[in-house]
Amino acid sequence: MGYSAPLNLRDDRGRRWVGAHTPASASLSELFEPLLAADAVDDLDTLAEQLPSNVTVVSRCGESALALRLEGPGVLKSVVLKRLPASARGPFHALLHLHEGSRARRAFEMGHRLRAFGVATPRPLGFLERAFRPRSAPSLHVSEWLDVPSLRAWWTSSEPSYTERQRRLDQDRKSTRLNS
Repeated sequence: MGYSAPLNLRDDRGRRWVGAHTPASASLSELFEPLLAADAVDDLDTLAEQLPSNVTVVSRCGESALALRLEGPGVLKSVVLKRLPASARGPFHALLHLHEGSRARRAFEMGHRLRAFGVATPRPLGFLERAFRPRSAPSLHVSEWLDVPSLRAWWTSSEPSYTERQRRLDQDRKSTRLNS
């Protein structure tokens, strides 16, 4: 999974939040600290208002994610900050899934696993979850921003499909065999 540095922060109520980040994204603790101080993890609009001065919101991606641009020396340029809602459904469900951690932790770990197997996926940069009962509180996940077309735009593009390209290649091969 690679090396990840631990994060240990406290919010304004004294609750402990833990997480991890990749060494290349050491500025994530500077991003998370003001959000915890303002107790902005629960609401995406409040979260966007409490961002540090070197962070600008590029766009809002649905109800749970913000595309951010980080500025500064040695800082990654564009990231996606996802606020993942609590996923605890009750005491029995929480006990059953106690070892799993939050959705942000699982997304961080799975992103590293996919990249280790060679699957092209955005690089996970870090996550933050509550230390006690992580599934009962919202969590934050940060990954790199990839500017790629949506699936619908790619599907309706004017480029020929794989089967069309394969048919053209087969025709070219047949014609070169006949001509030689």
